[in-house]
Amino acid sequence: MAVGVLGEAAGGAATEVRVFTAPPGVVTSVTAIFVCNRGAATTFRLRITFAGAHTAENRQYLYFDTALPANDTLVIPYSISMSDGQTLYGRGASANVNFVVLGKSS
Repeated sequence: MAVGVLGEAAGGAATEVRVFTAPPGVVTSVTAIFVCNRGAATTFRLRITFAGAHTAENRQYLYFDTALPANDTLVIPYSISMSDGQTLYGRGASANVNFVVLGKSS
């Protein structure tokens, strides 16, 4: 299967959003995460959870209050295998941050 968009999300200022949840019974390979800032310089957070673990815990963060320049996009190349309800969450300090996850399921 070709690489495609697995999930996308944008939230309000300082509001965590679910970007992608791996479907049950399928292994999903995340190949890239795009973090786009459509406004003034800000920060973002990105975390991954196990199935059912929706409350933020320090050990889950991949990025925490990471700087994101004005009108810029950060491309994060990854090779992460996700399965059975694992979820990526994103949060921008401003409402101008959105997240896009690319990958493939098998």
